[in-house]
Amino acid sequence: MTLVNSDVAPLDHGKFELTLIDEAVPTVDGRIFEPGQVTWRNPPLPLMFLTENIGDGHKGSTVGGSITKIWRDESKIKASGVFDSGENGQELRRLIGEGTLNGISADVGGTHHDRRGRCRRALP
Repeated sequence: MTLVNSDVAPLDHGKFELTLIDEAVPTVDGRIFEPGQVTWRNPPLPLMFLTENIGDGHKGSTVGGSITKIWRDESKIKASGVFDSGENGQELRRLIGEGTLNGISADVGGTHHDRRGRCRRALP
């Protein structure tokens, strides 16, 4: 995830751009997405984050911003948006800016898997 530098108005709370999923690279837990099969809901969508690993997926996550655009760039599903102006959004912005928080965990509910564990399609 990267912070987007721009000429900002006083009320700008920060912008981001990130890769949600790379269909060409297996996930940490071994899932493989078939090229061109990942779909997504229409934005805006919440950008959620965790500061503690409580061991149950995304449980305990909090809103840190809003994903306002999602697009496909070859094998990558990319997104951009804005950080929330509140304490959580600005804390997320700081953690990313300092390199403390740098991983992405996409919630891919509604996937179908074949016998080899390949994700055939993510449903909205």
